[in-house]
Amino acid sequence: MKALMIATSGIAIALLAGCGGGTRTEPITGTNNTMEADISFVNSVNDTAVNNGIISQHTIYPYHFISGGSELNSLGRKEVAVLADHYRMNKGHLTVRKGDASDELYNARLKSIEAELHRSGVEGSQVTLEDGMPGGNGMKSHALNAMLQAESMQSGKGADYSTSAPQLSGAGSSVVGGGK
Repeated sequence: MKALMIATSGIAIALLAGCGGGTRTEPITGTNNTMEADISFVNSVNDTAVNNGIISQHTIYPYHFISGGSELNSLGRKEVAVLADHYRMNKGHLTVRKGDASDELYNARLKSIEAELHRSGVEGSQVTLEDGMPGGNGMKSHALNAMLQAESMQSGKGADYSTSAPQLSGAGSSVVGGGK
């Protein structure tokens, strides 16, 4: 038994010694360029998908700003840059969620975004800033309420979905370049 263990250990050591040839310092011919192209393609597709999501949602949240301030953080600057690329060619609105910010802080945040859009070449008439629900195609609330009411009647539960949506209050809306 002892002899078998010694023989097995010796074989294992010999095999491991053959694997210690060092690290390769040059890429295997032909695969590095292909791998880089594949990585670039995947990143491009991911970036396009993320950018399309940012444009579809067209919403800046309080977490896009440095905590308690009006200056955009790195995520906020990235998303405003994506939106600026879009708004240079397309008119639209940008939702800026007020959250629990004071009117003064919210207005400073609007000015910060206006300045960033202006620096990025977006003309004032191209985009309107407003506090509202996040973007996206979605469904009109009255259509959703009617659909839910019909489903409720069919199921016999009879729930009432006819309540009106809450009204927004706060600083209102602003047009880039000519806002409040």
